[in-house]
Amino acid sequence: MNAAVITGLVGALVGAGVSVFTTWLTQRSQLQRELAQRRFGELTRWTSEKRVMFRDIHVATNDWSHLLRVVARNGGHSVSDEELREVERRLHGLVYDATLLCSKRVYDLVDDAEKELQRLTVSLGRATQYDSAGSPEQAKLMAEKAVAEDFPELREIRLRLMKAMRAELAPPPVDDVDRSAPAPRQ
Repeated sequence: MNAAVITGLVGALVGAGVSVFTTWLTQRSQLQRELAQRRFGELTRWTSEKRVMFRDIHVATNDWSHLLRVVARNGGHSVSDEELREVERRLHGLVYDATLLCSKRVYDLVDDAEKELQRLTVSLGRATQYDSAGSPEQAKLMAEKAVAEDFPELREIRLRLMKAMRAELAPPPVDDVDRSAPAPRQ
């Protein structure tokens, strides 16, 4: 065999190997980039909806607890049952939304807040959608306690809920970002 033929064959094999290797590298980096984009998209997909829902949850729990403070301070005369039921229904709808959009930690805390608000409502002598009103004696004792302490269990739940909401809305950690992507230009 001629040396030129052998050299040509070796050159063709090396060229084909390099071509296959560069094609594999290109496809691998494209796949990694697509996976990183998909991960980031999944992490941020519902962020705007969660922000609105978290605000609505905060407003509903605040409204309900405000109505309960008025009930405790004024003997409940200036708060109608319909006002309490409306805010209860609003928060209950948000609990359902939280099951669809939030982490288990946030959902559990929203559910805990709703249960505590229902317990406080009943304790203050007012009925909820699911429970009948507590006794007048219990309501009087609870009203005195509420005026003095301002619902400490509810406050603690709401603080943990706000912390969990902030954590859920935080940007993804740096480790989840594709490091092979070029840094943004400034």
